[in-house]
Amino acid sequence: MIGAVVGSLIFGQLSDLYGRKPTLLFGVTGCIIFGLISAYSKDLLTATIYRTIIGLFNGGQIAALFVYVVEMLPKRDRVWVTTLISFSPNVILLATMAYYSQNWRQLAIVVSFLTSPAILLCMF
Repeated sequence: MIGAVVGSLIFGQLSDLYGRKPTLLFGVTGCIIFGLISAYSKDLLTATIYRTIIGLFNGGQIAALFVYVVEMLPKRDRVWVTTLISFSPNVILLATMAYYSQNWRQLAIVVSFLTSPAILLCMF
């Protein structure tokens, strides 16, 4: 959680300097890369450090995403679209995948690969 809070503060400034799309792309890419790296960590300390870095990128991409969406939509659609982003059925999917995965390493790899198409979405 600390990583997400710090990430949202840092990425908020980065998105003002470099733009929302590049910041969002950077955040998604960082989540994928460090998600894969965290799956191969050797001990609890290393895994915790990598998961904190993922929290940084995740908090940053969420902050950039909300601002980007609000800036792109007309006023009448902003409330329901941001509500849709906030309530994500992906949380239910993640819980199901965690239940059926054999261990946390496998779950980290699968989540990283399932996040990969978001890079393409950030480019358009």
